[in-house]
Amino acid sequence: MSCYATVLSDLPCGERLAVWTVRRLVGPARQIPSCSVDAHGAGLSVNARPPLGLFLPCNRREFADVARAFDNALGWMSRQRLPLPDIAMAGVMRVTETERRLLAATAAAQAGHDDDARAALHDVSAHEGVAARLMPAITLLGACLAGAGYWLGARVTRPALHRAPLYATAMRPCATPSAGMA
Repeated sequence: MSCYATVLSDLPCGERLAVWTVRRLVGPARQIPSCSVDAHGAGLSVNARPPLGLFLPCNRREFADVARAFDNALGWMSRQRLPLPDIAMAGVMRVTETERRLLAATAAAQAGHDDDARAALHDVSAHEGVAARLMPAITLLGACLAGAGYWLGARVTRPALHRAPLYATAMRPCATPSAGMA
């Protein structure tokens, strides 16, 4: 995250959207009233994750896949009796350590650095299966955000992973015209 901010409002727009999306998608499913009625005239309720309706129609299917991937990972963690990640509720301004690590993993996945993404996910949980199950969710989230035009900054990495860009090239001395004439 940018300068490792701990307050949501201090983050750049793309990082704020990523945290908001994770909070909305990982949040608990709840009963949503439906417009349909049953044979007795009573309204039917549907178990659903309400945040999917908050995304633009062109992105709903992709974000539904992200929600399903997170749901699969968290369901597996629950069945294994592993502690669930510390994800704050949607209105909380403080960014949790887990959310910071998920941001780092998402940024690394967007940049194509899968090893860095897995390393950030290992910081979420030491259990090997957690990183393996969260990786598809993080990769899909990064792809959806990139498809919507939100690229997470290069600074969204673990502190130990700060290094020079991989695409830097070595400087070569320029040939001078006077060198060839001498």
